Order: sequence, then structure tokens, then C-alpha cells
Amino acid sequence: GIGVFHHNRLVAAIIYVRVDDAIIYNFLPASLLSYQQMSPIVLLYDYLYSLCQSTGTKYLELGTSQDKDGSYKKSLAQFKLNMGGECTTKLQSVLDIHQSLTSS
Repeated sequence: GIGVFHHNRLVAAIIYVRVDDAIIYNFLPASLLSYQQMSPIVLLYDYLYSLCQSTGTKYLELGTSQDKDGSYKKSLAQFKLNMGGECTTKLQSVLDIHQSLTSS
């Protein structure tokens, strides 16, 4: 993972995964609410973009644009579009743990 610090305090971080030679997946970005106006996460995306360029990685997977309940989050999607991302159709597989446990 990578982080942004302000006066020795971690204010934003991204955990990312190198899926293969062609893809880096932005797994978990986070920043302190009190720093969001400063957009420290943009610095981290810039770093990942540079990492992709320097390693010949073709794709930086920005992840889904959903809220904590799994609903589409337009503001997050717009942020990713503003960062240069493109919307794609992605098949997603999920396992409903509650249902799996009760049907056994």
C-alpha cells in the first residue's frame, strides 16, 4: 500500500494489488474526512498512474462505484471519470453468506 502524510499523520492511503503484468487493482482507497477537501487521494492515484507507466502496466483498475450498501454512487463514479477513468460493464460474482449458512 501507499500513503499520504501530513505532519507525520497518515491522512490517505490506498491498498493496491498487482493482478498480473497488465493490471494494478486499486483495492481500498481511504482518506480522513477532515482532509477530503485537500484531495490527498489524488496524489495516490497520481503515484499509481506513474507506477503503471514505469512498469509497463496497461490498466489501473479503479474499482466499482458503490456505496456501503452496494448501491451505485454517482459522485464516486464522476470522481473516477474526472481522474481519466472509463465506465465499463463488469460481471461480478457475490456470495450471500447469510443465505448460504441458512440453506445448508
